[in-house]
Amino acid sequence: MGENCQSCRSWVDDIYWSRFQFVHFAHFLPKGFDRQLALPKSFSDNLRKKLPDNVILKGPGGDVWSVGLTTRNDTLHFTHGWQQFVKDHCLEENDLLVFKYNNESQFEVLIFGQGSSCEKAASYFVRKCGHTNKRIRYKRLEEFSSPSNVRAKHASPVKIVRGESIGVPAIIPTEISSKEACDADVEFASPVTTIPMAATDVQTKRRGGTRGSKARGGSVDLIADAEPISASRSKANETLYISNRRPVTEDEKTVALQLAQAACTDNGFYIIMRPTHVYKRFYASIPSKWLAEHLSPHSEDVILRMGGNEWRAKYSYEHGRRTGGLTGGWKQFAVDNNLEEFDVCVFELLGQSKPLIMDVTIFRVVEEVTPLGKVNPVGGKRVPNGIQSWEACP
Repeated sequence: MGENCQSCRSWVDDIYWSRFQFVHFAHFLPKGFDRQLALPKSFSDNLRKKLPDNVILKGPGGDVWSVGLTTRNDTLHFTHGWQQFVKDHCLEENDLLVFKYNNESQFEVLIFGQGSSCEKAASYFVRKCGHTNKRIRYKRLEEFSSPSNVRAKHASPVKIVRGESIGVPAIIPTEISSKEACDADVEFASPVTTIPMAATDVQTKRRGGTRGSKARGGSVDLIADAEPISASRSKANETLYISNRRPVTEDEKTVALQLAQAACTDNGFYIIMRPTHVYKRFYASIPSKWLAEHLSPHSEDVILRMGGNEWRAKYSYEHGRRTGGLTGGWKQFAVDNNLEEFDVCVFELLGQSKPLIMDVTIFRVVEEVTPLGKVNPVGGKRVPNGIQSWEACP
C-alpha cells in the first residue's frame, strides 16, 4: 500500500511540474531578504533547467522588473535587480509574497502585509519609498481600457496620432517623474514635430521609428530617427547587412522592450534597434533630453563596454540640430554583437571620464543568434554565398 501511494505521489508530482501551465509558490520574507531571496528548493530542483538567467517580475500594478537568477548552495536565488523590486515596493520582513510562474520567463507577484492577511494596497501604486525621484513605469496602451484598472485615470482622455506601426505596442507613462530621460524621447530625428496638448491628454506618435509620450501641459517635441548629414550621404562601397533570423513575434518584441525598460536607470537610456542602426548607415541617435542633461555639446570619443570587451566609438554632435548619436565604431560594435532589428540596447554612462565610458546591455528579441548576411551594395547580391539577390535600400 505504501509503495502504491509513493508511486501515485511521484506520478502526480511529475504531472504538476511538467504539464501545468502555471506554478505557484508563497514566501514569507526572511531576514536579509533585501539582498537576495531564495526560491523554494522543490521549485529550484524541478524547474532549474527551464528557467533563464534573467526573468521578469510583474508587480500587482502591472509594472515589470528584470531580475537575475543565481544558483547558490544548489538553490536558485533572485539576485541583481531584486533589490530594486524590494525598494520600489517598500517590502518588509515577514511580508507574504505569492509568485505565479508562467513556465517561461515571467513571475506575477502578489504582496500581502505582515499580520494583516490582506494585500498591500500600495503595491498597486508603485513608487520609491520616500516618494521622491519616482521611476517612470509604462503599460501597454490597450491595458488602460479596462475599467477595473485603477491606474487608468492617469491616462484619460487618450489621443493617438495614427501612423505606420513600428512593431511594438503603444506605451504611455503611468507616473510622471522629474527624471524622464530613461524612457522619454527614445528615438529621434529631424524635422521636429510639435504637438499641442491639454493637461491630461496623452498623445503618441508612431511613425517611421518615432515614439514619444508625455502627460502634462505644454507641447511635446517628437523627433524622428535622425543622423548627421555626413552619415546620411550615400556610400557606394559601404557594406550592407541582411538578417537571416527567423520571423519574430509581437510578444517577443514586447518582452525585449519590457526587460530593457525594467533595467534602465536614471543614468541611462535605451534604443530600439532599427535597420539604420544595425544593417546600413550605422548611426544610433541618443535621446535628445538625456543628451542635453548628461553630455557636452561637442563630438568626442566614447568607449562601449559589454561582457568584459570594449569598443571605441564616436559620439557625434550636430550643433545645428542639437542632436547627437553614436557613429564610427558603433558599426563594429553592432556587427560584432550581431545586433538585429527590434533588439533593445540599454546604455549606462559611467561618470564623466574622458573618453566617455558606457556600459551596454543587449535584450535580444530572439536569444538564438543567427549570423547576419553581407550584401554587395553594387547589384544587391548577397555575399559570399549569393543564395539570393536583394535590392539594397538607398
